[in-house]
Amino acid sequence: EKRLTQFMPAFEIIPNTRIPLVRAVQALASEAQSFLKQSLDSLGISSASDSTVPCVLHDGKRALDRALHDLHSSERIWKHLANYIQLVLSPHLKSVLNILRLNITVDYDIESITAEEDLTDTMVDQALFDLDLIENGLNRPFNTYGIRSIEFAERNKIIERILSMILSTRKCILRVKDSEKEEMEGILSECVQEFTPTYKLLQTTRLIASSHDPNISTEYEDLSSKLITCLQRLKWTQTPKVFEWHDFDISVKQFETLYKEGGKDNQEIVDLLKMRKIIHVDLIEAIASLSSRVESILSTRDSFMHEMDLPISDHANASISQIGEIQECLQQLPPKLLTLRKNSFLRAEWMSRVQRQVAIAQSYSPGTQ
Repeated sequence: EKRLTQFMPAFEIIPNTRIPLVRAVQALASEAQSFLKQSLDSLGISSASDSTVPCVLHDGKRALDRALHDLHSSERIWKHLANYIQLVLSPHLKSVLNILRLNITVDYDIESITAEEDLTDTMVDQALFDLDLIENGLNRPFNTYGIRSIEFAERNKIIERILSMILSTRKCILRVKDSEKEEMEGILSECVQEFTPTYKLLQTTRLIASSHDPNISTEYEDLSSKLITCLQRLKWTQTPKVFEWHDFDISVKQFETLYKEGGKDNQEIVDLLKMRKIIHVDLIEAIASLSSRVESILSTRDSFMHEMDLPISDHANASISQIGEIQECLQQLPPKLLTLRKNSFLRAEWMSRVQRQVAIAQSYSPGTQ
């Protein structure tokens, strides 16, 4: 103890660059600083007041929500057609789907099901009756919910397409009614092939209509905001010394005090490292989910407009262009996060290395410890 006390005056004048402990702490600090800078750059954050979430929220303005809102304002067809399909068309087609042995999945696709009972004349008659109801409704569009609210040019093309499906399906079911039992399976297969393309196309409008949702990017925004708020606090509000130490200008005593168990900066770093799961898994999954949904909306809309030969307004084109830019931005984020995941700071042993240096720092101090 006496020798250690005598050593302290010499220790005070040894250059920090010659002290292994200081060099080790500076290496840890450099890794932490690299992580903070890389994180802020990847997320596009430049100030403590920056209320940005990459791609979807700029200066507090929700870019994706606004672009989708503008699209639906210029293309009102999606809401009205989806209402017609969900509340008018689909309920009346249940008897037809039952005969064709089809089912609508939760994502509006069509799947085959196993028949639980043989076809009867009653089932066929009910299907034909329902098809007549649908046709009568389309022939009186101003009295048909959903259809009546669609603009004239679009309404005519949609009615024409649905009527074509109804007529061909009726014709096919009549063939089923008049067929022998051994011929029935082949005819039903033909009916499904004629019915499915148009009905699947119509069902996809429900996916597009569902995009008019203010919560479409909520999960991604919440995770990003949680991470960004933590990074902003550590950069500009309550900055731990590990993010400020440069050129070995480090006080061993201050390092020991701040980074021992229960130390002020130690807790800040522990809170930051709790964000590792967001960076490693959660955020990438949320981006993939949002990007996939946006891509599905864009491709489904484009396919429907092309298949139905519907006109596209300049306003809608501008909205689609904005959504496309947001989608491209989202697709650029995962590679940045994957690079960030490799940063030494995020490795599980980083805090263990800090505590090892704290133990060494304590051994440098005079006293019973």
